[in-house]
Order: sequence, then structure tokens, then C-alpha cells
Amino acid sequence: MKKLMFIASFITSLSCFGNEVTYFITNVQIKNNAVILKTHANRSNPNVECINAQRLDSWAIDLTSQGGANLFSLILGAFESNRPVILKGKNTCLPEGDIELLDKVKFKSKLN
Repeated sequence: MKKLMFIASFITSLSCFGNEVTYFITNVQIKNNAVILKTHANRSNPNVECINAQRLDSWAIDLTSQGGANLFSLILGAFESNRPVILKGKNTCLPEGDIELLDKVKFKSKLN
């Protein structure tokens, strides 16, 4: 039974990992209290209706939000080192724009 549970959880984790898109940060700009970043690899199916079709390569960080400065630091590190990342949005956009707010940054392992 334990083997069956292990196999089931392993297969599930593989399928979740397979859905993650790897991005490279290509541009970082600060505009007012937000960071706008562009990525290589556009999102093909965003879950947020407020995203403009012309901005599928863009994400935003609200520097006034809790954790915003930390996300900015991670993004700068990925940008400077040209390291691939996995990005997860908040499913909401900047109040004054059509760019999805960034929720999480995960550095992609160099082994993958």
C-alpha cells in the first residue's frame, strides 16, 4: 500500500512540475511604486482577464506591498545572473495597469 501511495504522489508531482513555465528576465524597470519586468517566454494562457494581450511577457511587483522589496531583490538576482525562474502571479493586475502582479519567484535548478 505504501508503494502504491508513493507512486501516486510521484506521478502527481511530475505532472505539476511539467506545467511550470521557465522564464528568463529580459528587462526590469521601476515606474512609480512598481517594478515592471519583461520575460522571454510569453504566457500562453493567463488566468487573469485584466492582462492585455500585448503584455503577456510582462509582470509587475508592487513595491509598497508586503514582500515587494524581497521579490524585487530576487528578480534583480535572476536578471543579473541570467538565471531561469518560475513565476507565479497573484491573479490580479496593477490598479493602474494591465499587468499581472507577481506573487512568487522560484529559481529553476540548473540540473533541469
